[in-house]
Amino acid sequence: MARAFSPPSWASEPNVEKPLLDGSPRFNPSDPGPVVVDPGEADGGWVIHWQQFTNEMIRQAMHNAETPEEVFRNLRQMKPQSVTAPAPTPAAAPPPPPLPPPPANASPTEQLLWQLVQRLSPPPPAPAPVPAPAPGPVADWSSLKMAFLGEKPQKAQRQVYFELPGFGKHLARYHEVIESQHCVVLVYDTRYEDGTQYLPPDWGEQAIVLHVPHLHRTFSVASMGLNYACGVLDFVVLIKQQASPLDSQSAREE
Repeated sequence: MARAFSPPSWASEPNVEKPLLDGSPRFNPSDPGPVVVDPGEADGGWVIHWQQFTNEMIRQAMHNAETPEEVFRNLRQMKPQSVTAPAPTPAAAPPPPPLPPPPANASPTEQLLWQLVQRLSPPPPAPAPVPAPAPGPVADWSSLKMAFLGEKPQKAQRQVYFELPGFGKHLARYHEVIESQHCVVLVYDTRYEDGTQYLPPDWGEQAIVLHVPHLHRTFSVASMGLNYACGVLDFVVLIKQQASPLDSQSAREE
């Protein structure tokens, strides 16, 4: 004959709301953790998730049990329910719009309250960064004031004759030749792949002769290895020592 069974003291003790000395979290009666039953068994025991059992199932397991072990064994023989997945966290609401400024005739108390609300309100979200526009093609190449420079590379047209001591004359072509007060600069567009760029050797302060037909000039210059690149353009800087009109017998334009 089955006898009535009252819940044991371990099942009805109230939770003591005080912090634990070891810093571990207190027992939460509304969210009990899993329990491992018979962990010493060969199969590693059985894990009970309390969310899978209803109150009626727990009462039935406790009806004829005399020890906690019997309650757990009775629960093991029951078919637990599937655990319901937690509801997704709702998305955060957008921040409220900023408050309008107080009217001009607001009292000092109203102005103080408005300032207090502004300080307690969350700051507005930072605007998304706007990506910088990609550089597009040059709309008007003529604005660069470089006749040889365009959307497509052009063949070098400026002829330059070098008279190198002990090596005779050498012809090279550049996209532009610029004469300044103290220098002669040879410009080459490296985008043009069908030509050969000539870099004169470093002769130090020894003078070499340069004939430039389109400028109708002959220069005595020093090639000291001064060259640099700016974007797709290469520049060779020659130190000008002397300049004179071009001698047609010294160089001819092809």
